[in-house]
Amino acid sequence: MSGYLHIVCLPYHLLVDARHVREVLESEVTDARNIHGCCLWHDNSVRVLDLRITLGETAPPLPHGGLVFAESETDGIMLLCDKVLGFVQVDDSDFSNLPHSIGQIANLVDAVVPDATTGQLLFHLKMARFFAATSG
Repeated sequence: MSGYLHIVCLPYHLLVDARHVREVLESEVTDARNIHGCCLWHDNSVRVLDLRITLGETAPPLPHGGLVFAESETDGIMLLCDKVLGFVQVDDSDFSNLPHSIGQIANLVDAVVPDATTGQLLFHLKMARFFAATSG
């Protein structure tokens, strides 16, 4: 079993590896509408990525929740989303291949697992993709 942070962005339910989640941000912390590029987080500059924009949303954003994902003390990404639902445990062997009709998030996720209680599909977010896109 592994721990994941369950987040929601647009209609998608996403799982982020909890081992590297450094902080969960509440709506009022991330409410600034013009947050772009980088921001200061615990004396480190972190890249800010709005998942709604990454997924192609052009309408004004809803209030965000978010998280800071960092693989070390000196790197990090502040990932903004619609809502943070909490931590869940998932048996890694329960993940399966992506459905062919997944659509626009296919390049952001690498596996899927149905929620045991609701049947909702939970997509595993590939954080390495975000680090590769922002390194520079």
